[in-house]
Amino acid sequence: MTTNEKQTPLEVLASGAVARVLKTEGDWYLIEFEGARWGRRVGFLKSTAIDLGQQPMDLSVPEPELRPMDLSVPDSQQLEPMDLSVPSVK
Repeated sequence: MTTNEKQTPLEVLASGAVARVLKTEGDWYLIEFEGARWGRRVGFLKSTAIDLGQQPMDLSVPEPELRPMDLSVPDSQQLEPMDLSVPSVK
C-alpha cells in the first residue's frame, strides 16, 4: 500500500465519518474505517482532506466531597473503671 495523490480513491468517506488514525507518513494518515461497501478497511488519506475533530477534554480531577466524621462517644455507654495496676513481684 502506498501513498499516491493521483490514484483513484477506492472509497470516499461520507462527511462526518469516523476513522481511526493508525500512523502518519509525511502528509498522509494511515486510517482504519468502516466502509459502506466492503466493511472494515485500512487506507491512506491526505492530511488536508481530514478534520481530526479533536475536541478539548476536561481532565480536571473533581474535588472529593469532604464531610466531618463524628468522633463523639455516646453517653449511653457508661464504663466501669478498671484496675490497671501491676502486682509487684517478690
